[in-house]
Amino acid sequence: MPTKSLPLLAALLLASVPPALAQRSNDLGLVAAGLTGSTLGIGPEVSLHLSPRLGLRAGYHYLSLNFEETVDEVSYDISPDWRNLTALVDLHPFGNAFRLTGGLVLWNTSVKGEAVLTGPVTIGDVVYQPAQVGSLTGTADYSRTIAPLVGLGVAGRGRFAVMFDLGIVMTGHPKVDLTVNSPLTGAERAQLDAEVQKEEASAQGEIDDQPLAKYYPVVSLGFKIRF
Repeated sequence: MPTKSLPLLAALLLASVPPALAQRSNDLGLVAAGLTGSTLGIGPEVSLHLSPRLGLRAGYHYLSLNFEETVDEVSYDISPDWRNLTALVDLHPFGNAFRLTGGLVLWNTSVKGEAVLTGPVTIGDVVYQPAQVGSLTGTADYSRTIAPLVGLGVAGRGRFAVMFDLGIVMTGHPKVDLTVNSPLTGAERAQLDAEVQKEEASAQGEIDDQPLAKYYPVVSLGFKIRF
């Protein structure tokens, strides 16, 4: 085909686009707002569509729960808390709904557990009665406050769209802290504190020995409206 025929062919192809489809494309704005529920929490998300292949997203994700869990034969009231901000870049390599995502999470996730002591409990290498222990609290949080995120997913291209994403946040291993508020004093309290430190070191060692514990999985489902 002669080179000079290419502009004419392009013009004919553009002219063949159905008017309704062309109008729909023109009506879609650059900004979208939505709501997501994920393992990062639940909250609003705003996105900016720079081109069919490139977009930016920012969101706030919050969730707080409470449930009972048994750890090393001790029952705990567990209270996980998520308060995370995300700043993400979406790449649509094929210009369709499929996307690759990368970005940063302002990471503020922690877990607190309050022991429910109804009988003798082993702390370290010593067995204590509930009255000796008083209260025992454990927390797990992260020293890394900004963590990278990578993932992939799908997001519809229309004015109203459903989104589904999978990914991981590279958080590093959580850090365990055990504290006790005991009526014991003197040498007995010193021994209790030492046993608590043993228990804490044991729990931390188990976490550090799990390579996958430094990655936090992300599963997200949401919707957005494009303006």
